[in-house]
Amino acid sequence: VSYPNPEVLVLTGNGLMLKVVVELGNPYFIKYQWLKDGKEIEGANKDVYTIEKPTISDAGVYTCKISDLCQTIYTPESTVDITIKGESSVENINSSMIDVYPNPANDFVELSINLMKNSNLTIKISDISGNVIEEISSLELPIGMNKLNIDTRNYSSGTYFINIIDGLNSVTKQIQIVR
Repeated sequence: VSYPNPEVLVLTGNGLMLKVVVELGNPYFIKYQWLKDGKEIEGANKDVYTIEKPTISDAGVYTCKISDLCQTIYTPESTVDITIKGESSVENINSSMIDVYPNPANDFVELSINLMKNSNLTIKISDISGNVIEEISSLELPIGMNKLNIDTRNYSSGTYFINIIDGLNSVTKQIQIVR
């Protein structure tokens, strides 16, 4: 079985395609079901899952359940980050310039942001349903590496998204809180 990459970065305006290849068994009996963040995606029941125009809400952890008459297996997880491509000629932030540690986390996460220029950022943290549970606005950060500690002690166990916004550009990172 061939799996999708463990980490995928997609710029809005570009399509997203995840694919699995099964080389054993009778293809007639093989069934596929794609999942996002542990939940089945309705209608995503082929070996290829495609999103023509991904948006920020498409960021998450994807896996595919593959079953035949004898067994069911799940592919390893693929984390998909979606970056909104702004109109500015210099992209100040992108997914490779931002790191979240530890992940999974318990009491805090450290957000490392390497900026190409001085920036006024907004950071929004939302739960799996898209509800914003914390927002930090007008955060002035200098050029270079910046580290921010985010207190997660009041968060329940689950999946959360950290959206870092710099004007027209935005990067979303997923974190897991484990209690």
